[in-house]
Amino acid sequence: RVREALSELARSLGTDGRITFSGKSLPGYPPRFVADVSAAHRLGFAPKLGLSEGLRAYAQWFRNEDLA
Repeated sequence: RVREALSELARSLGTDGRITFSGKSLPGYPPRFVADVSAAHRLGFAPKLGLSEGLRAYAQWFRNEDLA
């Protein structure tokens, strides 16, 4: 899933950079991360955008802010 999100972000930014993972985590980092959004849902949060649309919107904002 991380690779898919990064690939989508790269496409949205107009780059075709190769995404590679070493398979190793830094010392002290957990080997995996799992998001638990149940507390946000209990507070009434619901996303307005899907992941792909949100990444495209972020890429557009990033370009408009001249951060690239």
